[in-house]
Amino acid sequence: MFSHLFSLPLAESKIYSLMNTAKLFLCVFALIFAASCGIFRKDKGTVTTTTKPENGVYEPGQEELKAVKSQFKDATMAELKEGYALYAQGACTKCHTPKNIYKREVSEWPGIIDRMAEKAKITADEKDAVHKYVMAIKASQPKE
Repeated sequence: MFSHLFSLPLAESKIYSLMNTAKLFLCVFALIFAASCGIFRKDKGTVTTTTKPENGVYEPGQEELKAVKSQFKDATMAELKEGYALYAQGACTKCHTPKNIYKREVSEWPGIIDRMAEKAKITADEKDAVHKYVMAIKASQPKE
C-alpha cells in the first residue's frame, strides 16, 4: 500500500549505492592509514628508533653512559654531555670539523686528545670530559 513511498527511482538508487561505496572506501583507507602510522600500537610512546650518525658524533644518552662505566666507573652524564659540547660544538671545532670517532681505534684516541687539548687550550677537566665522551661513543659503536 505505501510501497511507492519507499522505492527510489533507478538513478537515485545508483547514486545512493555509489555514495555507500565511497564511504566504505574512505573508511577502509582511513583504517589502513591509521594502522601504518602506528595509531593502534599498544606500546606507542615507548618505541625509539634512533640511528647513530656514521661519524659517531652525537649527543650521548644512557646507552653510552652505561657502556663507558665499565672503563670509567666515575663517569657521569654531565661529563659526557660536556665532552660532546666541546668535541662537536666547542673548542675542538675552532680549527676543524668534528672528526669521525668511529674511524680511529680506542688505543689511538688518548694520544690524539692529548695533542689536541694542548692546541685547543682546554683544562684538564675538559680534556677528561672529551676523553670520556669519545670512549663512551667507541664503547657503544655499532658492530659491523
